[in-house]
Amino acid sequence: MGMKSKMATDTLGANDETIRKMAYQLQFYEAQAKQLQRNVEMLQEALEEAISSQAAVLAISKADGATIFPLGSRVFVSAKPEKKNKLLVEAGAGVMVEKTCEEAATDLDESVKKIRDGLTKAQEQLAEISRKANELNAQAEALSRKPKEAR
Repeated sequence: MGMKSKMATDTLGANDETIRKMAYQLQFYEAQAKQLQRNVEMLQEALEEAISSQAAVLAISKADGATIFPLGSRVFVSAKPEKKNKLLVEAGAGVMVEKTCEEAATDLDESVKKIRDGLTKAQEQLAEISRKANELNAQAEALSRKPKEAR
């Protein structure tokens, strides 16, 4: 084997190893992106639910008699609140706390803000992972073309 032939083989081997490492890193980025996408979807659902709850609290606070309350997936109930301007709000671990409509609305406003902040951060992270993956993919493609060009 001549000197040029050995150097070309060494270069090909090094390029192959680098491309394998890049492929592994791309798989890692893909897994991160999928997880972030799931997080974004969950946060979007939580945001929609919180906004829907805000609308329901507003409707209750303005209700003089019976009104329609959402129960979930296209299901509503017509009811008259037993206590005017009082709601039961989940405090966590299944514990309910009685609050005024104003207090519940304030809690929901804070929740919406936190969810939107989390959603923004998750979307920024997803964009960054996507940018890194695209950059690495372009590098891998350029590297995989080098041996062909050298022939």
